[in-house]
Amino acid sequence: MVTFRCFSVHSYDSVFRGRIVGMGESSIDEVLRLEREIARLQALQVRALVEYSASRDDAADVASEVALALAISENAARIKIGLARDLVTRLPETLGALSRGDIDLYKASKVSEPTSVLSDDMAGEVDAAVAGRLVGRDPSSIRRIVNRAVYKVDPEGAAARAEARRRERRVELRHADEAMATLTADLPAEVASAAYARIDRCARALRNAGDERTMDQLRADVFADLLLGQHSGGGSPKAEIFIHIDFATLAGVADNPADLAGGTDLSRRRSRGRSPSTPIPPGGASSPTPTPAPRSTWAASVTGHRPSPPTM
Repeated sequence: MVTFRCFSVHSYDSVFRGRIVGMGESSIDEVLRLEREIARLQALQVRALVEYSASRDDAADVASEVALALAISENAARIKIGLARDLVTRLPETLGALSRGDIDLYKASKVSEPTSVLSDDMAGEVDAAVAGRLVGRDPSSIRRIVNRAVYKVDPEGAAARAEARRRERRVELRHADEAMATLTADLPAEVASAAYARIDRCARALRNAGDERTMDQLRADVFADLLLGQHSGGGSPKAEIFIHIDFATLAGVADNPADLAGGTDLSRRRSRGRSPSTPIPPGGASSPTPTPAPRSTWAASVTGHRPSPPTM
């Protein structure tokens, strides 16, 4: 028998219905207020899930019961319960933001996910560090803020995890409907960015030459042609990507991760640990072939070069 402490749907429905009627098409304030109310209800559900799980001594079949009650898969139920436990036991500041309606549950998950690899104490440090910085941020921004905080709290662990992820690089083929399929490659961020830049450059060259295909179609076709050896354009395989490194790190007085354009953090082993003449090949191992460093402080080629630190 599954028992949940429930709230009256009819009472909330009547309250919301009364507020919505006649609110006007341009009342964005009312939409925002309702969004905050939904977030507060999500916080209540988070606490109820943890309380229920605890009352069942965190039994293995709790996920099955929640899945049955909410008509979701067991995996989705486990994720939901895990997030709830994280917020209640490890991330009190984030739970507070959810309870106030400052963020919704999806945004709260962007704090929980990056901190899941940390100890309870370290997760608490990150939670405190990002408190007050989540309001008005979109989910991607929140994840970037949290990733930066995770790096500061556990720099060695962050670098080790980045190296471990690079060892997991792979290519996958997933067949889909309507005679289509998806080919994906899980690659180091700077390699993937450079590969996309080259594909985009070749596609734009074809478009500028009068090709009537859309840019999405051109990129897809160029990607396939390059892999199959049927595309001869594009010139050098090098492509310019942008890596943002703060001045203190460039000067050698700090050890912060760099930001690859698009929001990916590069660990110090990638952004700082190589000399300007040491390229980064796709496999991640050093190559002895020297090449010139880029002219701009903020631009680097796929070889991973960066200019020499400025004279202080």
